[in-house]
Amino acid sequence: MKIKSSIYALTSFLFLCCLLSVSHQNTYASRWNNYKQPRVVEVIKPTKIYKIKIGHPRYKSHVVATKTLKNGQKVKIQTAASYTWIVTHKGWSNGYFKTNGKYFWECPTEKGWYKLK
Repeated sequence: MKIKSSIYALTSFLFLCCLLSVSHQNTYASRWNNYKQPRVVEVIKPTKIYKIKIGHPRYKSHVVATKTLKNGQKVKIQTAASYTWIVTHKGWSNGYFKTNGKYFWECPTEKGWYKLK
């Protein structure tokens, strides 16, 4: 009887260790909640952004131009399901959220290049 209870205790301990050792992925729920609408930010580090031609289906989208954001420049950023940041500025094409949009600007760098205004 003593051996049986020690086996149960050992398997329970190993099961608990396995559950606790499973790594979790970081989720950025706060970004989804805070950036559904475009927010004005100031660039604090030069960052390269990409102009993407929208393809249908989405995997056919591709880069057609690049641009570097400079320190102090003010832009609007917004989240989207398939891209890190959608960047908008007056005069730039932004067709991501439009029905027949052709181009939009995307920044693949997640953090460290902007501060909220």
